Amino acid sequence: MQIKVTRRFTKNLTLSADYTYSKNNDLSDTDDTFAAVRDRFHPKLDYGPTGWDRPHVFNFNYVYDFPDFHNKSSFVRHALGGWESSAVIRAWSGTPFSLTCGGNSGTSGGGAGSAASPLCDYVGTGAMYAPGHKDPNTGSLIQWINPFVFAQPQPGSIGNAHRNEFHGPGYQNWNLSIFKNFVFAESRRIQLRLETFNTFNHIQFGGDNGGVNNSISTPAAGQIPTLTTVGNSGKLNSARDPREIQLGAKFYF
Repeated sequence: MQIKVTRRFTKNLTLSADYTYSKNNDLSDTDDTFAAVRDRFHPKLDYGPTGWDRPHVFNFNYVYDFPDFHNKSSFVRHALGGWESSAVIRAWSGTPFSLTCGGNSGTSGGGAGSAASPLCDYVGTGAMYAPGHKDPNTGSLIQWINPFVFAQPQPGSIGNAHRNEFHGPGYQNWNLSIFKNFVFAESRRIQLRLETFNTFNHIQFGGDNGGVNNSISTPAAGQIPTLTTVGNSGKLNSARDPREIQLGAKFYF
């Protein structure tokens, strides 16, 4: 489903917003599907969300020209006139990832179920996602996946976790700008620009697997992690850029 709304109000304000709700499934994100599935005799075991599946995507932007105060005094025109503002706002769902455990799954195919990275077994009764994430302002890694309900699959099995079963944190970003124009003649003006990216300095976890360490450290087949072996299993481990501020000037002629 795709929805888009664009509206221009008089001559000063233009708004545009779009929203997409979607679901994308496949067997593999590569061209050679059967080289990537866990079991080539049962490829549908790997049927699930694509690596780029984002159920919700919302974008909003605007451009606003402040009134020019052309009928006011020279001081008011120069001080309050010539201002522009714009913004680009995005709010997206996180991307999917598979949860893997060490060991040998004994599968016939490669890819997601290879001996190097078989998918985990869900063996607990608790929540798969970690209940109660830590405050990102503490500076410590945040637990996203609950590692204590997963175990390394037994030799000869492929694990009951599904490919791309989990989604990483969502993405929310605000880019705001404000400009000031100084007009010297009809065809010549200078524009001072203040542009901010990730204006409110949100911590936006990103990168591969949505910034999640998707490898669960398990001591042996069938054994779930303990407090001493869990390490950084299931924790968020990367983030996009913090706030950036850019100043500039442009001469139009």
